[in-house]
Amino acid sequence: MANSQILQIGNLRKIKEGLKDLLGEEGCEKIETGIKNECQGLYSLALNHYRFANGLSRHQWRQKVSRYYYAAYMGSRTIRLYVHGDYSIDVKDHSKIGQIPSKFPKQSEFSNKLDLLREDRNTCDYDHNARASELNLTTSEAYDLVTEFLVQAQGFLQERGLILRGKI
Repeated sequence: MANSQILQIGNLRKIKEGLKDLLGEEGCEKIETGIKNECQGLYSLALNHYRFANGLSRHQWRQKVSRYYYAAYMGSRTIRLYVHGDYSIDVKDHSKIGQIPSKFPKQSEFSNKLDLLREDRNTCDYDHNARASELNLTTSEAYDLVTEFLVQAQGFLQERGLILRGKI
């Protein structure tokens, strides 16, 4: 099954568990490999957004905040896919950015701040009258938040057997 197709079949963890007797060890391992490959790609995209944001000047605050948000969002999606098997490209998935597992380091703090970052991204992308001073987080605070979140995400996932390429 091609990687682009595996994400379209539903919750991969539930499918793997529900069909383990039918699939056998080899089939389950193929699903697990597919999950890992997709997670590696999502985390790589998170790093791309992060690096792009870092390369922008402070005068481009709208784009910086937006790219930091997408870096965090891709990190959150990576965690949710790997841990729970959840994956969606529906716009409503953005509301789940803070829905990270309770065992994630500083889960409550990250959950709250990631939701604030989402609000800021919406402001930056859609409110033509917005000013940087009106955001919940400064660009420096967004940088700090996303940097720490991605570092924690990488450690959290690696502790659970997912090897991620690339470093912050």
